[in-house]
Amino acid sequence: MISTVLASTATVLADIGPSSPQTPTGGDKWQSLLNMGLWAAVAVLALIGVFAGVKFAASYVSGESTRERMMILGGVCVGAVFTGTAVALVNSLALG
Repeated sequence: MISTVLASTATVLADIGPSSPQTPTGGDKWQSLLNMGLWAAVAVLALIGVFAGVKFAASYVSGESTRERMMILGGVCVGAVFTGTAVALVNSLALG
């Protein structure tokens, strides 16, 4: 009884979803939009990273280095990782 239920459940779950994913209509436009968004996010993160790095270096040289300045620089790094991961995930799931 249990083995029959498990076998039928596995069969039903295997049949869910398209068997061969295809790019949706207008997928190339979405891909272009995602690519532009990625470049914009990278540019913004680079500018914020440089700004945070310069502020951290200046405060370190003057001896006023605080944990807040280090956390800002770390936040930029985490944001860069999330941005790259999100774009790659969307590209692979939605368009690909």
